Amino acid sequence: RLGNTLRKLAFSAGGVPINQPSHLHGQGYADLGFVIPETVRSVRVTEGVYDPSQGDFATAGSIDFDLGVARRGVRLSASYGMFDSLRGLVLWAPPGEREETFAAVTYRRTGGYGTNREGQSGGFLGQVVWGDEHVRFRLLAAVQAARAGIGGVLRRDDVNAGLVDFYGTYPVAAAQGQSAFS
Repeated sequence: RLGNTLRKLAFSAGGVPINQPSHLHGQGYADLGFVIPETVRSVRVTEGVYDPSQGDFATAGSIDFDLGVARRGVRLSASYGMFDSLRGLVLWAPPGEREETFAAVTYRRTGGYGTNREGQSGGFLGQVVWGDEHVRFRLLAAVQAARAGIGGVLRRDDVNAGLVDFYGTYPVAAAQGQSAFS
């Protein structure tokens, strides 16, 4: 914070601004859940408000994700980890095309670190770039959905007394039914 002014970052992916002018969580909210890490060629961070192209939300700076895939062809990968977490990826970067042309699909799921903390998400990110050095066109498509359980708030004295586990939830439907979807 600087006085009463909250400093913000402007986010963009593939040149498209991500910050939302009006959102329940606050003006300038940026959800980067759709960005698939394997499709990020580079990240450019600019501090301050020195460049007018940064936009309205760059009171503290801007972060731009340059999208592209250098290694051409098909890539399949899967990983498994803690909390019964699984992630799968299918990435296609057509040989002979520019690095900026690709399509990727990902799926993730986790059992979470306690009761009612499971989650899953999936997304698609694709981009096609064509043209020459004088005139270039870019078509960018992104879709993402996620769902997660929320453990809820626990009273410290209930945890200390052993009435409920720190990673648990209260045994009532209202507490166990909390979730989020985007």
